[in-house]
Amino acid sequence: MTDRPRPPPGPAPHRLPGARADADGPPETGLHGAPDQSADQSADQSADRAPNRAADCALDCALEAKAFGAAAVLGPIRFTLAPGERAALLGASGTGKSTLLAILAGLDRAYRGRIARGPGRLAMVFQTPRLLPWRTLAENIALIPGVDGEGAARRALAEVGLAALTDAYPEKVSLGQQRRAALARALAVRPALLLMDEPLVSLDPENAAAMRALIRRVLDETGAAALIATHDRREALGLCDRVLFLRGSPASLAADRPSPLDRAQQQDSAAVEALHGRWFDEPGPAGPPADA
Repeated sequence: MTDRPRPPPGPAPHRLPGARADADGPPETGLHGAPDQSADQSADQSADRAPNRAADCALDCALEAKAFGAAAVLGPIRFTLAPGERAALLGASGTGKSTLLAILAGLDRAYRGRIARGPGRLAMVFQTPRLLPWRTLAENIALIPGVDGEGAARRALAEVGLAALTDAYPEKVSLGQQRRAALARALAVRPALLLMDEPLVSLDPENAAAMRALIRRVLDETGAAALIATHDRREALGLCDRVLFLRGSPASLAADRPSPLDRAQQQDSAAVEALHGRWFDEPGPAGPPADA
């Protein structure tokens, strides 16, 4: 009989890893219905708010600044994301992409500016799968608020090709399978907005291609809007309708370019390679930043 992995000693944690990102909340909140920050609730939030456009879009970002102590990390970043739209957040490693996603998800509230989102749930896929090792894949998903028990969890795993591994523990499956399970966990709450932080990092080319195809399929089927942080230019062009370029220190939005590729062309490696050549190999005044 296989030994069941044991949980760590001590009381169970109050929240599960990633659970905050799979819940409802009103448009001007972060997550789990936390109230909108006003000047008397958070001194480092801007009290001067722009009109709420979240009813017309999936995400409305009007970030002014983010710092860790005396170190300024992010500068002005303003953009909106329409329902069903897919955008890539492209920048070099260390630019602040993960920090921005944490702010957008409501996991980091120490910033100046305003973040609003439309109706529906928000979910996040982190850089690491963040699965509880003492729970099966199905149990990991069933524990998330908003998931209707293990039956729903098993269906979510089946949607990402893991029907045969629902009772497996995370350590018994590959990294690629763990990433699929993390994606299933996010999709199980049927989000209107999906934030993804380097979803293909550390995968070999074959598994990355399979995961890329899976992301396309589930976004097609669910109609969710998505913001995908990556440093891989071809990944950005092959998955998204727009590319947001972060650069500088503190990082700011250097360019916001719609892709000329439709979603069928995004699956064509030759079309992606041709656009990569035009945008990055021969940068010009109308193109994206040369160092993006």
